[in-house]
Amino acid sequence: MSIVLSTCAVIITVIIVLVALEFIDTLKQIKTSASAIEKLARDANNRVAEVEPVFKIVNSISSSINNAFSSIANKLTSIFK
Repeated sequence: MSIVLSTCAVIITVIIVLVALEFIDTLKQIKTSASAIEKLARDANNRVAEVEPVFKIVNSISSSINNAFSSIANKLTSIFK
């Protein structure tokens, strides 16, 4: 009876060790993936930071055009009143 219990204990221990090794390998892969994602996010952030002045210029031009059309529309409506 003790031989059967010892054998079961050894088998269970081996299974636990194998599962733990797989778990460690999975955690390493997750760490590698997370590092790659972080690198991509930083690269995307840098690209957005490089383009941000262009967005500000376009926004400024758009606001100027909008204000010009609004001013013209206001002048035209005041003429026809």
